[in-house]
Amino acid sequence: MAHLLANRVEGMRQPESMDIDTTELKGRTFRCIEGCGLCCLCQPELLPSELRLFSSDERLKQVISRSYIDPSRRAIAMYPRGGPCMLLKDRKCTAYGKRPHFCRIFPVHTHIMWRIQLTADMSCRGIWRREWGDRTGSYEDLEAYGLRELGTYPEVKLRSELLEAAEVYSEFRDIATESGIWKEPSTIRDRASELIREGYFSSVQGLGQILAASERSRESETDFESSLGTINREEARYAAISSAGELLDELLSIERLEDMPVYVSRKLDWNVFRYSGKSAVRLTLGDLGGASDGNVFEISPDRIGTDKSGMQTLTEFASITNRRDVFLGFVYYLTDDSDYAEDIETAYLENMAMTQLDLLIRSALVNPDMSANLDSDSIADGIVFIDMDMHDAPTIGSVI
Repeated sequence: MAHLLANRVEGMRQPESMDIDTTELKGRTFRCIEGCGLCCLCQPELLPSELRLFSSDERLKQVISRSYIDPSRRAIAMYPRGGPCMLLKDRKCTAYGKRPHFCRIFPVHTHIMWRIQLTADMSCRGIWRREWGDRTGSYEDLEAYGLRELGTYPEVKLRSELLEAAEVYSEFRDIATESGIWKEPSTIRDRASELIREGYFSSVQGLGQILAASERSRESETDFESSLGTINREEARYAAISSAGELLDELLSIERLEDMPVYVSRKLDWNVFRYSGKSAVRLTLGDLGGASDGNVFEISPDRIGTDKSGMQTLTEFASITNRRDVFLGFVYYLTDDSDYAEDIETAYLENMAMTQLDLLIRSALVNPDMSANLDSDSIADGIVFIDMDMHDAPTIGSVI
C-alpha cells in the first residue's frame, strides 16, 4: 500500500516507506501577511515535547489549557467569546520562536488515512497573495515548506498514527464491502471528475440536478445514475434553492461566537455572520474576543448566481475538493454515522454538491452586492471563508 518516496527537500528527515501525497501543494507559494492572524483563531494543541517546553517557562506555562476538541490533551488557552490565542498581541505572536508544530505547519494541512496527504488551507490569504498581484518580497514554496515542517514531527508518532489510521480505513472498507456499498476511491473520483467536466458542479442548475437525483435514489428503487438524466429544470432549481436555504439558515443561526465560522476580509478584519431579524449582519471580532455591530443586508438563496469567471473558479475548487482525502474521509464519516445505509458514491457526489452550494452562499455573504452575479474574485473570497471549515470537518483518519 505504502511506497518509498525520495527526499523532496534537501536535508529533510523524510520517514521511510510512507506514501506522502503533495499534489495540491505543487506550484503554490505563500507569504504570511502581517496583521492577519486568522490561524491564531484556531486553538493550538501541544505535543508532549512542547508541553514540557511550555511548562518550564514561567510565562508560557500560564497559558497552558485543555484542548476544546479533546480535553485529555493540552493546548494554548484562547481569549473568550471568539478571541484568538492568548499569545497573540497586536496581531503578532509573542512566542513565535517557540510556537508549536500546530502553528508552524499552517497553512499546510496534514491528513492521514491509508497515506499521508498534505493540502493547502486556502483560508490563508498568504496563499493568494502572489496570485492577486503582489510580486514584492520573497515567497515560500508551499510543497517544500509542508514537507520540511512534517519532517519535524516525531517520526515514531507519525508512524503510529499512520498505522492506526490505515487500520481504521481497512475496517471501514470491510464493513462497507459487506454492506454492498463499497467503491474504490479512484472509481468515485473518476465519476466526480466526469461530472465536473460536464459542468454539474459550477452552476446552481447542475448542483440541483445532483441533489435531486440523490434524493430520488433514496426514496425509490431508481439509482443515482438513472435519476440524474431525468431531473427537470424545475426539480433541480427547487432542490438547489431549498438546500441553499438550509445551509444559510444553519450558518446564520449559530449563537456562540466561538462556534461561528470566521472570514478574514481583504482588510484583515475577522468577520462572522448571523441573523438580525430576517436579515443577515456582518460582525467584526475584536482582538481580545467579542464582536462589534456591523452592516445589515438582505440575502436570498433564490437570487444567487455567477458569471462565467465565477463558474470557472467553482470548477477549479470542485476539482481540488475531489482530490482531498480529508473530504473523502468526511464522506466515510457520514457513511459510518448513517450505519452504511447509502451508496458511497452517491453520498460523495451529494456532499460535493452541498459543499459547492455552501461556497456560493459564503461568497454571497461576503459580497452581497455581487450575489446575483458572483465573479471569480467573489468566489475566491468564498473559498477563503469556507476552506478552514472544510479542513476541520469530522473525518475518518487522523489529522495532525
